[in-house]
Amino acid sequence: MEQHDVKSDAALKEKLGAEDYGRYYRTNMESNMGWSARFATIVRHGQNDGTDVIDPGPLSVPGWKQDQYYALWETLIRTHVREVRFNQDWQFSNGCTYEFAVAFDNRIPTLDSEGTELHPYAAVEMVQKAVASLKEDGFDTTKLQKHLELMESLVSMRPEQGSSYQDRPSV
Repeated sequence: MEQHDVKSDAALKEKLGAEDYGRYYRTNMESNMGWSARFATIVRHGQNDGTDVIDPGPLSVPGWKQDQYYALWETLIRTHVREVRFNQDWQFSNGCTYEFAVAFDNRIPTLDSEGTELHPYAAVEMVQKAVASLKEDGFDTTKLQKHLELMESLVSMRPEQGSSYQDRPSV
């Protein structure tokens, strides 16, 4: 977006046109999938116990909107996941911030990229700083702000979250 001097996805699409935007989007998704696969490999090797690791990066369902992906990952996290790990810069991701809220709400342990507990107060502070930074640069933070508010609400309702590891894969 910085390269094209725009502050929202909609503005980028308008500036590039549908065809160029499609190419940009595919290139960006390929980059994200590579990064996601590398992180999943690191987690798999770090587990060394046969634990399944779910890599959400490659999933692409034609015709799905973002809310449908959120619903899928929420259900998966709530029903099959024993911990959720977040890669570096997760606090800038609309999807990751939502997944953090879901994991916290379901008392599923949240870990950073090194496997260290990602405490809810620290997570909220990280997202607050990400929102402030993006807003300062003029970017649209509507979705990120919505997920931050959800995180803040959940943390204020349950300041001391307990953790219970179950027989579930890591995400």
